[in-house]
Amino acid sequence: NLTHELVVTATDGADNTNTSVIGLTVLLRGDVVRDGELNSADALYIAKYLVGKESMPSLLVSDMSPAQGDGKITSADALYLAKYLVGNEAAP
Repeated sequence: NLTHELVVTATDGADNTNTSVIGLTVLLRGDVVRDGELNSADALYIAKYLVGKESMPSLLVSDMSPAQGDGKITSADALYLAKYLVGNEAAP
């Protein structure tokens, strides 16, 4: 996950300015445990969630299958990530 700053400066007709800084975090799709990398811990977390052993992960990073997402976290998402980790799928 990467953190960036978005700086916005607005100037009106009287030359008054106002600047705002907004922090943005770019999430790595598939990084369910949010450690900055894709690994088996992410697939395992999804599997544990599906059997009630973990809390619901973020849908934004967990919903990988189908590629455009389907609004659900299912075993297909865990399987997709596991297949990616062994080189049988494209990056999520």
